[in-house]
Amino acid sequence: MEVDVSEVAQAILNEQRPWPWQQSAASVIQSALPVRGWRWRSAFTCTSDLNAATIGLRGFAGEDEDLAALLRAVAKRFPGKSWRVFPTIPEDIYVGVFEEAGFEVDEISQFWMRIVM
Repeated sequence: MEVDVSEVAQAILNEQRPWPWQQSAASVIQSALPVRGWRWRSAFTCTSDLNAATIGLRGFAGEDEDLAALLRAVAKRFPGKSWRVFPTIPEDIYVGVFEEAGFEVDEISQFWMRIVM
């Protein structure tokens, strides 16, 4: 069910998982429209512009199984879209939740700086 983004931020704040600042309650609450909040049982998340071809997800709270169900339900409600989770999720901790929801880890490589000697 759709909820106000402030409810998502409050859930993140209450849960106190070690998210990076880009996924924090403060970051989520400052998100501009057309960001929308979603809840299923104990789980919360936000979506970016649902009119876009690619939808970003950010701000996560709740039990892992509820979060996976929420991610599946939101994606099913808006078919034909490409769904992305911003690369600020601690991979070693949370990737399983997203994989359970049907997401795949991108084959991405990014270098800030490098030198070949």
